[in-house]
Amino acid sequence: MIMLETLKNRELTIDKKEVLRYLGYGKKQADEPVLKKIDTIAEQMKKSLSCKASYEKYPLILMDDMICFGSIKTKSADLKKNLSGCSDVIVFCATIGIDADRIISKCGITSPADMVIAQALGATLIEAWCDILCERFCKMEGKPLKPRFSPGYGDFPLTMQKELLNMVDASRKVGVTLTESLLMMPSKSVSAVVGIGGEDGHAKGGCKNCDNKNCPYRRD
Repeated sequence: MIMLETLKNRELTIDKKEVLRYLGYGKKQADEPVLKKIDTIAEQMKKSLSCKASYEKYPLILMDDMICFGSIKTKSADLKKNLSGCSDVIVFCATIGIDADRIISKCGITSPADMVIAQALGATLIEAWCDILCERFCKMEGKPLKPRFSPGYGDFPLTMQKELLNMVDASRKVGVTLTESLLMMPSKSVSAVVGIGGEDGHAKGGCKNCDNKNCPYRRD
């Protein structure tokens, strides 16, 4: 049964360090005008958020080199490694809504630099919403979760994006659709698989799932 989760705007906080990481600052200090611009655009974006998610739990079958859950049957060594020790998964689609895209587009008209900041804020906010969502899953299940794993990570095909969205009825439930090039609309949306239980449970996703140690945006 597909379930829904929502979040009130005031419950979502913006980690400015994460925004700066997406902007490529790393350990480099941002100047005051950049920090002020982040605050200004963040205030606009937080007022317009519409945080929603649809999700469903499925039994997991790992056999030889195949991974099966719901309507998914695929080969992915990276996803199989991530789901090792799990008996079930949660498939979800989360979004912060279309207004974030509108603010990004509006910023692009007035200033390319502002648009880059707005993009970084949007990325920070959707990741924060996914973290909160996975924490809720963890409490509901009473078990640790593996890091969320999205199509396009490692050798998990990006083409699986369409199937994941269909499995949680993302178009009708939360208004998330796919373009022909497999981009999600609204753009600040995420689809993912989360393993329940297993060893080394960790509810957050992102850099923990990536082997690119030289990425300039990588968390320490």
